[in-house]
Amino acid sequence: MFSSWKTLFCSKQINPKKPKMLAKSIFKALIWTSDMKDGMFVAIINEINWSPSTREKRSLGIKFLLCFPFVALFWTGILALNEKEFFWDWNIFRWIAGIGCSIGLFCVLLPSLSQPVYCIWFFFAGMVNVLLNLTLLPVFFYFVLFPSGLLIRIMRKSSICKKPPNKVSFWVDVEEPKSSGQYFRQF
Repeated sequence: MFSSWKTLFCSKQINPKKPKMLAKSIFKALIWTSDMKDGMFVAIINEINWSPSTREKRSLGIKFLLCFPFVALFWTGILALNEKEFFWDWNIFRWIAGIGCSIGLFCVLLPSLSQPVYCIWFFFAGMVNVLLNLTLLPVFFYFVLFPSGLLIRIMRKSSICKKPPNKVSFWVDVEEPKSSGQYFRQF
């Protein structure tokens, strides 16, 4: 009858004379309860702060200024390791750090114009979140954790089910206390 507890307890009484309200509340409940991609993408759009304050925009700019040189150094090192001879190509560092720092400086100095940068950055961060949740986590679970757990079970090497030697169960017999005062003075 009800698709979720949210429609049962959180929705207002629906007037049958207003079919638009009925359709709208059903649509909201379906988006909230669905695990499909559409529900996730709608959640991303709802989570983004579309009107950030000046402080939030400047904070994003400071993060760009501080973090992008480290990101540039990381990618420069990764690309240097891929070469046959270890060669630092500082042009890559200059490009990545320069673009990040210039965007950060733009956000810090002109926060009134940096709202599109803020919204685009957080939209892409939400897309990465969906990518990780919908693809990488299930792939890791089904192709790494599940086979390794199955292999451990087949080989009977599980450390979870270790029983004491020559025992049937984990039960430990304990003497009954002599007085009931011990229950009140446990430590």
